[in-house]
Amino acid sequence: MDQDKPRFEPKRFIGLCAVDFAGRLSYNMARTPVLPLFAAALGAPPAWIGAIVGASTVTGIAFKAPAGAFSDHFGRRRTLLLGAAFFAFTPFFYIFVGWAAALLAIRLVHGLATSIYGPVASALAAELAGSRKGEVLSWFTLIKQGTNALGGLAGAAAMQLIGGDAPSLPDFHRVYGLAGVLGVIALVIAAALLPFVAGSEPDRKRSAYESYVKMFRGLRETCTHARIMIISGAESVQNMGMGTLQAFFPVYLVYAAGMTPMEAGVLWALVMGSSVVAKPVMGRISDRYGRRGVIFCGLILCAGPLAAIPFFQGLWPLAALSVLFGLGEAFVTSSSQAFVADTCKSDSLGAAMGVFGTVADVGQAAGPIAAGFLIMDGTAAADYRLAFGAVAAVLVLWSIVFLAAVGGPGEKECKD
Repeated sequence: MDQDKPRFEPKRFIGLCAVDFAGRLSYNMARTPVLPLFAAALGAPPAWIGAIVGASTVTGIAFKAPAGAFSDHFGRRRTLLLGAAFFAFTPFFYIFVGWAAALLAIRLVHGLATSIYGPVASALAAELAGSRKGEVLSWFTLIKQGTNALGGLAGAAAMQLIGGDAPSLPDFHRVYGLAGVLGVIALVIAAALLPFVAGSEPDRKRSAYESYVKMFRGLRETCTHARIMIISGAESVQNMGMGTLQAFFPVYLVYAAGMTPMEAGVLWALVMGSSVVAKPVMGRISDRYGRRGVIFCGLILCAGPLAAIPFFQGLWPLAALSVLFGLGEAFVTSSSQAFVADTCKSDSLGAAMGVFGTVADVGQAAGPIAAGFLIMDGTAAADYRLAFGAVAAVLVLWSIVFLAAVGGPGEKECKD
């Protein structure tokens, strides 16, 4: 562990949470359920809807690992401000979208926000956590998932108020304009709080060449660490399920189950809200009893509801399945990030979080893209059963691989 900061620093952590909440609220208003319904309103077929929803995570695959490693040697504060700028200004470009290809292109650019911001914020949270990484990173992920639920619900409510049950393209444009306004407010908050949260920048006496050498050395060491890659893989396959739901749960609810966009927003909020409630408890459990069993149980708990959802159309059964999936998501995400932080070298924490984010984004991009090719008819429940069932099977298979490949539940390998 980092011997310079062995204790939890709550005041700076609260400041980081405030910055994170503000930035992600705007970003999540632009996502589920607004984004897939916007793509459907543009006439995009299911394969295109999956690609559009997964596009931002494709950007993450390319940029998260370099962004995390960059922040190790050039400073968390500057990197976080750059990510906050993408949160602020990209939503305004959605106002000009009138066809699916343009929406896909903007999603690729919007993905730079979380690609740059996400791993750096996680690394900073881990530094501030001291020895309480599981619990503190669970609280931090709670903010992320809480804004996912709140942002999705706010986006659905804005869409319902502006456009009713059948919003038009201009109605979607107005929702994204509102998301942009919130993003600009978030940038102002970040500029005010980050000097206190991130502290002093790293020593600038090191030459640019030396910094780049150290940065890529950290990336190489992390990418060749088998344990980190297996743990990151667990997060990745869980994200396959989450990405599939992000893309096609609202579409299934509106076009196959006959629900309103607002009902789709409420059910999505249940997915994320149940995860929010469970995360701190599961993080503390993983700190005390080990992370391995918690992650395994979470993968199994995600797989069952995911496979079952397309067999139901009633609000209450779908609400129960949404809660169960959210709980499973909490099991995995409360422990996987902390497991990686336990395992990596302290001076490569940003690189490790970047690699973790990159591997996780592979799953989040692959889930909706693969499901989009399996769903031929967006109104046919049978197609959703095939797609959701296939992704659920991947979760079950990886849970077995994870259990066999990762050591005992109490093992930690935190190195200085």
